[in-house]
Amino acid sequence: MKKELKQEALKSYIPKLSSLQTFFTLMKGFVGIAMLLFPNGYHNAGWLFGTCTTLVVSGMIIFSTNLLLSVSDQVSGSFSTLGEKSMGRIGKIFCDISLGLTQTGFVCMHIVFIAQNINGIFASNFGFTVNKWLIGLACLFIYTPLCWVRRLQYFAKFHIFADISVILALVVITYFSALNFHP
Repeated sequence: MKKELKQEALKSYIPKLSSLQTFFTLMKGFVGIAMLLFPNGYHNAGWLFGTCTTLVVSGMIIFSTNLLLSVSDQVSGSFSTLGEKSMGRIGKIFCDISLGLTQTGFVCMHIVFIAQNINGIFASNFGFTVNKWLIGLACLFIYTPLCWVRRLQYFAKFHIFADISVILALVVITYFSALNFHP
């Protein structure tokens, strides 16, 4: 009971992101990298399988998000709280482990993406590559202090820059993909 009161008191002092800030945060975090990986994914999967898979996965995500929203309307709290209220202590542990593994996977994929792009830049412009483990270590030193920041609203003003970068990269990828398209 005391813990719940403390959490309610904290909620009243935490400034919330505006709708526009939330939109840009979600665009950068979830849509940005996926859009940059789309051309290679379609190249590997083919246009028919890639399109069908994208539609099926998008439908599953929309369905799952609607389920989460309907549950969060009835039960307030984090994913761990929802897991605990629906399945007990095991549900809380499962949600925490799942979130940890998911975030670890995203970070690892992001670091590999950065390492491949940096190596591509160095190989095409300077004729040499950098050890991917060194790039990963550099990312670790940059990302670790950023992960200690607990409130996303501190980064909200930088999200617009990230979104503009993603949109420009998407335009460049689309342009060069259209130039190299051979039916």
